[in-house]
Amino acid sequence: MSESEPGADAAATPRRTTNRKPGRRDDIMAAAQALFSEQGYHATSVRQIADAVGIRVASLYTHIDGKEDLLNEAMIAVARRFRDAASDARDRGGSPSDQLSFLVRAHLEIVDVETELARILNLEWREVEVASELRSLRSGYEDILEQILRQGSEAGEFRLTQHPKLAVYFIATALNSVCLWYQADGPLGIDQIAVEYSSLVLNSVGARG
Repeated sequence: MSESEPGADAAATPRRTTNRKPGRRDDIMAAAQALFSEQGYHATSVRQIADAVGIRVASLYTHIDGKEDLLNEAMIAVARRFRDAASDARDRGGSPSDQLSFLVRAHLEIVDVETELARILNLEWREVEVASELRSLRSGYEDILEQILRQGSEAGEFRLTQHPKLAVYFIATALNSVCLWYQADGPLGIDQIAVEYSSLVLNSVGARG
């Protein structure tokens, strides 16, 4: 999707090509992610992304289809990591409490490494026409979390309310919001946060230790 740029010349018209250099596209993705995270998707212009990489707007479009594609690609990348981490937690065996604790820690470790991407996913996924793959990844994450919770309930390990899906939304929202305040050089390290969040999450579902 193209973006109208005040003052951009006619050569800046989006054009697609199959001759794209992976290294340059990686630079463009990194610049876009930093700008999206810092000032938001809508406040970031195509010209700003081009300037950050040191190329003309017209040249930018030889590497990308549009700003929205960059956003979707960034969100899909981190959403896939979250979904895969949840899947690993479910499939690792052990008690539902162990699986839930593992999921919490794995989620927060991704936030620690990919804070920018996690922030973009949390803040921007409703701002554009989201790719179907992203919706599938988000649903997959929630489905896995619900499976763990239901297994714990059936085993008498968790005490859920009448509507287990609310627990899914509660936990997912708590984990997803960490990226909004977490700082790698802050007073709380990710290990301590993971320990305390695991305790909070287990308490929220009435886990019996």
